[in-house]
Amino acid sequence: MDGSGATFRRDPWARGTAASGVTACLEGGGLLEKAAASVSVVAGTLSPGRAAAMAARGSPPLPPGTPYAAAALSIVFHPASPHVPTLRGDVRLLYAGGGVLSAYGGGADLTPSYLCAPGAAAFHAHWKGVCDGHAMGLYEVLKVNE
Repeated sequence: MDGSGATFRRDPWARGTAASGVTACLEGGGLLEKAAASVSVVAGTLSPGRAAAMAARGSPPLPPGTPYAAAALSIVFHPASPHVPTLRGDVRLLYAGGGVLSAYGGGADLTPSYLCAPGAAAFHAHWKGVCDGHAMGLYEVLKVNE
């Protein structure tokens, strides 16, 4: 991508038939000094503890033993230049009880070494537009100020 010849090394993994994924890592690129992207997919049945924890967080109550499937994508990109911020993001999906519960989650953030106000404003404007496409005011509810 950046002309350096660096490529992502893929490391597929599996734990029996219920969990699998792939982790891809890159080092020494001209644009990205280090980067990782990871995908995992798991399936199983809810343990009593997990079912209780989910209900305590407001999910529809599901009995222990309920089948579930979950998937996640996680990225962390560390640029070679300190003038480009580190990017971290993840997206998660949980599907349980034959569709009784479908939950999505995730987030993204930039960690700059040197703050670039126009870049930060563009990042936040993009995500505000995504949120506004679902519900006005949602961005303000979801944004974490740290």
